[in-house]
Amino acid sequence: MAEYFSHDYDAREDEKIIDMMADMGWAGYGLFWGLVELLYKNGGKMRNNYDRLAYALNSHPDHLKQIIENYGLFQIKNGFFTSKSIIKRLSKRKAKSEVASANARKRWDKKDAIALPPQSESNAKKESIVNKRKDSEYDHRQFYREEFKKCDLLKERSLRNGYYKFIGTIYNEGEHQNSIGSPVDHILDMPNPLSLAEYSELRDKAKKRGINILSKLKRIINNPGYTSGKQSLFLILEDWIEKEQIQGTNHG
Repeated sequence: MAEYFSHDYDAREDEKIIDMMADMGWAGYGLFWGLVELLYKNGGKMRNNYDRLAYALNSHPDHLKQIIENYGLFQIKNGFFTSKSIIKRLSKRKAKSEVASANARKRWDKKDAIALPPQSESNAKKESIVNKRKDSEYDHRQFYREEFKKCDLLKERSLRNGYYKFIGTIYNEGEHQNSIGSPVDHILDMPNPLSLAEYSELRDKAKKRGINILSKLKRIINNPGYTSGKQSLFLILEDWIEKEQIQGTNHG
């Protein structure tokens, strides 16, 4: 899922930022935060390949070189650039995540010890289902991590943000809360997750018909029967969209 980082509200009052903005204006300020986002996505360190960075941020290599090298906003070493403050914050986030994961494992182990005695055949079947669900969720999360990497290279911000929101709603993460207040198991149990390309295709088809695909997703979240026996969210939504009348025509 998309992750978030703190943006200091008074960042533009920093002396280094002021120097940069005196030369480059608000365009430079926007590019600076674009670089910060990329660093967070890449573990706090990236190669200072200015052509590649320019492609990712839809800018000019010289502008990014100027921001990275001229104002002391980043540290450069052995062909990489980084930020001490970002590394520090990522380390804190990792530590918190490890503690949360450890606590979750303890809760899960305790739950299994109570609910799934090993001598029961029916409970053995339940345990098998639980393990499959764990594997499925892991596979899906790994899949979406790769899809989000593709998002980072998109110039079309609305598509990127729409995909983040759509998948975030399925996982009930961050600001994208769903109506059941937890990851949607009956969607995550389907074998085929929704790719960025599939989401883009659905969005374009829905737009032509005046359909809000997020509202369709919410219907599926609230009605597990819609996914029964289905292989993918894409096929369910595609079928619904194609059956809709184009907005403004006779709905009969």
